[in-house]
Formats: sequence, C-alpha cells, structure tokens
Amino acid sequence: MKNKNESPAIKLLRHVWDHEGGGMPDHSWVRRNFAMRKILNMAIVYGFRFSKGDFDLMSSSESEGGFRFWYWSHEDGEGFYSTACGLNTYGDRNPYGPNISACLSFEAWKKRPPFIIKTERNRSGHRISVGYEFEWNWETVICTSFSEDGAYITACSYEVTKKGELCDECGGYKSSDHKKIKHRYRITLDALREDNKATLGIIKLNENKIRIGAYKGGYGVQDNREEKIWCCGSNGRFRKPDKMEPYPDKAAAVKAALAMLIKNKME
Repeated sequence: MKNKNESPAIKLLRHVWDHEGGGMPDHSWVRRNFAMRKILNMAIVYGFRFSKGDFDLMSSSESEGGFRFWYWSHEDGEGFYSTACGLNTYGDRNPYGPNISACLSFEAWKKRPPFIIKTERNRSGHRISVGYEFEWNWETVICTSFSEDGAYITACSYEVTKKGELCDECGGYKSSDHKKIKHRYRITLDALREDNKATLGIIKLNENKIRIGAYKGGYGVQDNREEKIWCCGSNGRFRKPDKMEPYPDKAAAVKAALAMLIKNKME
C-alpha cells in the first residue's frame, strides 16, 4: 500500500520496483532483484532521506506495500548498513560520507543500538559496521559480525602468514597476503562506552604531554612535561620505568593519570 508521505528513498525504490514488475514486457526477477540492490545502494550513497520505518517497509510483502528486501538483499543486509555508515564495497571510506537517516532506519529494523567508537581524530565518533577497521586493545581490528540480539560485535585482528606476490611488470599484486586470525574480540556496548570514555581522557592527557601506551602486557603512562619521562604505576604515583607495574586495562590507566594530572603528584 502506497503512502503519500513516503520518503524520497522509498519513492525511488518503488519507481524501480513498479517499472521492473510491469513496465517491461520481458519481466525478469533476476533483473528486478539486481536493479533493487543497485538503486538502494545509490539512494544510500547519494544521501537520499530515509524514514525510520523504511527498512521495515522494504522487508514486508508486496501486498503490504513492501519490496521483499530479505530476498534480494543478500540475507542480513549488513552490506547496505556498512555503506550507510560510510564504507564502500572494499571497506574503504565513502567520499560522500555516511547517510545517517539510512543508518537509523536500518538500526530500527534490526532493533539494535548503534556501536559508536570515538578516536582522537573523530571525537564525536563513527558507527562500527561489518568491514570497519579500528583500534582495540592496541591492535588494528576489523568488525566481522553483529550478534543476533545486537548485544555485541565480533572483531578480529590478523597476522600475515604469507606475503602476496608482486607482478614484476606492473608492480601490482599477483596474489594477496595470506592471513590468519590473531585475536578475536567480543565487544559489548558497555565495553565500547568505557573505551570511548578512556579515549576522551587520553585526548585531554595528550594536550598536557602525557601519553598512554602498552607496557609489559598492560598499560602505562608517560609524562613528558618539563622534558622528563616518568611512568605511572598501579600504585598511583609517577615512578621511573624500572619500578613501574602496568595497569590491567586502558580505562584504569587513564583514570589514574587524570587524577595525577589534577594533583600533580611527582616523585
């Protein structure tokens, strides 16, 4: 059933759906499905506005005014969500940026909150999607999936087991690197929020020439003020590196360093 108040994205999708359904004498489901995938991707990339219920509507049957999204979207549709979050097919950044209205519509359809990670370059945060690369536990990881209930994401770090071969003539790769999973992380919303809090703390510390880093399998703090380097140990004071005990997690290191920055405790 058509709605006069349909979003620009749905109007575009409906035009293609109706055209491929009856506008051509040689109707083909293969062509219609391909056309719907292409036009939805185009609507997302070029910033067409989506309403909150659009992905719900797309997933409904023809009799309900929908487009059977589940049939032509490659099952879970996460590729479209990645595009909406600002990634292209190869996991690179889309030069046109994210389509927030499409993100909100997809999240409403999946009934899950956004997983947003903050960095020093992007303090407001970026939505994590399948294929998105980010830093976690001092490693570069890639999001590989969302849990069915939307409670956590799975992200993996990788190590190269065999380097790819380069072509002598063109300089391109004849074969890609062979990789295996190094670490697999299950990241919950709470863990992500704690990490974001720590990241904002690190930004403040960096402005005061204090650095958080990996140390002895944990986390340590370097104070570079007055051209002196001291390390913060888990006993709550700045000490020389050889007397330092690492913090078990980044949040604990940031909390202690911020407290010491305020009190300016030095030994």
